[in-house]
Amino acid sequence: MPLTTYDMNIQHALKEAGIIPDVIDEGFQSDIILSVKYGNEDVAIGNHFTTGQTAEAPQVQFIPAEEDAEYSLFLVDPDAPTRSDPKYGPWRHWVAVNIPGSQQGQVNAASSQLTNYIGPAPPPGSGDHRYIFLLYKQTNKSHPFQSLSQSVQDRRSFDFKQYAANNKLELVAANFFYCKAP
Repeated sequence: MPLTTYDMNIQHALKEAGIIPDVIDEGFQSDIILSVKYGNEDVAIGNHFTTGQTAEAPQVQFIPAEEDAEYSLFLVDPDAPTRSDPKYGPWRHWVAVNIPGSQQGQVNAASSQLTNYIGPAPPPGSGDHRYIFLLYKQTNKSHPFQSLSQSVQDRRSFDFKQYAANNKLELVAANFFYCKAP
């Protein structure tokens, strides 16, 4: 019987959910465990949460982190307004940058927020939406990122891949959950 690794579990879950290749390119290898908690509930590669459970920003940790590196975290919904018609996706729910590997508590600090957290709000009847946390390692410390509009309208159709490429970010971890309208 073959040994199953954490990376294999992540890869399988991301493929089953269509995140690979819809959102993340084939060949992605998870180097880091991305731990996300809403209250006492872990985001566990594809579990379900309600809009009420996700109204406030979660606690985030990544293990192992290079203590001398800095990271960026995105939360996107590729299924806006629906998975079958994602004309507004990916929707940008959260962007935190310049997170020191040694001080991960700064993920929730206002000073590192390029986009303030807005919890899931899928439209009624739109089915399950995939909410994907993407953790990037920054190639430059204290990188001067281009600002992002806080306007709700400007959050739609976020080309996070281009934004990551422009800022020389390397995807190192992913995690996700599902949420649908009550």
